Amino acid sequence: MKCRKDNGAQRVLCSADHIPRRSNASNEKRVCGATPFFLERDTIVRNSTLYRHFVCASLCLSMVAEPARLWAWGKEGHIIVAAIAQQHLTPEARQGVQRILGSAHIYDDDVANWPDMIRPTQRETAPWHFIDIPISRDVLDMNRDCANRDCVIDKIEDFRQALMDPTVSREDRFKALKFVVHFVGDVHQPLHCEDNADRGGNKIFVRYAGPHRKPNLHAVWDTSIIQDAMGEQSITEYAAALDDSITQDQIQQWLTLSDPGDWANESHKLAQTVYAALTIPSHGTLQLPGDYGAVQKGTVEVQLQRAGIRLAKLLNDVFTADASQGGTLAMGARGTNGRSRTVPVIPKTERPRLESRMMSDDDH
Repeated sequence: MKCRKDNGAQRVLCSADHIPRRSNASNEKRVCGATPFFLERDTIVRNSTLYRHFVCASLCLSMVAEPARLWAWGKEGHIIVAAIAQQHLTPEARQGVQRILGSAHIYDDDVANWPDMIRPTQRETAPWHFIDIPISRDVLDMNRDCANRDCVIDKIEDFRQALMDPTVSREDRFKALKFVVHFVGDVHQPLHCEDNADRGGNKIFVRYAGPHRKPNLHAVWDTSIIQDAMGEQSITEYAAALDDSITQDQIQQWLTLSDPGDWANESHKLAQTVYAALTIPSHGTLQLPGDYGAVQKGTVEVQLQRAGIRLAKLLNDVFTADASQGGTLAMGARGTNGRSRTVPVIPKTERPRLESRMMSDDDH
């Protein structure tokens, strides 16, 4: 974390992320709530004993106050989604991303997983990762499920708009890009789009037979199933294998849903299937079937693939000025902002291989 003095407001501005040197501080804006915390100078002094106690207390409280959705897809899942997306970006989109991230990539751990890293200290961002659609309802209702306009659907749109706004500072676009990369992954995790009075499955304690055991249903879907599916493969190898197995027909089908609300409804339907297949006890621990991970592996992998393709489509929309390059696919009647659009894609045969620099397990 870096802090700097704000003389005008007599406080210390602390930011958890690294901003490249080219950031234009004079054009700084507060975008979509993605602003750093302000710590009162007279109350908390950095490197003081009080500050250290404050940080420790904050982290402890975060664990008690929110066992919910810790986290979305696990570390591997978000990197995989971003790695697949990287392979489907147009040259213009790659250049646009590079202008914001510099030498970093969207699949880097501190990009794809940054919103989870800041979450314990930036508590206002916690609801942005999910939407609570009642498990008994078939479709979302934004007035019911996102009344405060702080759910994952609204935040994807907020930060997409920030990326497209030329008046937004590079520092805030840097943050907006990381939020978009992460939240598109989140909305494809089925248990991030349901509400069964169990905090997205975090309150359903389970016994899971796979090698990567987790204590609750949400964590099994976040992490265990993915880690078990990877086996001895690195994240790089697994992401490449998932990308290579995607067909052009699948891409065209998945891109017929271009609105984050539609993605949430799709994930919600999967969550309903997940819950319908389980007999959840009112008390105690749920014993998952021995083959649970193997049975659900296909669903998880398709959701990772869908998220990667749709993230690429969203970033191509944002950064590609000439939609005639790279080929196009006909989209559905409604885009993220209600307009009909076409999205350039890179034909599979022309995709570059995953960069050798990409997220080795040792690096993250």
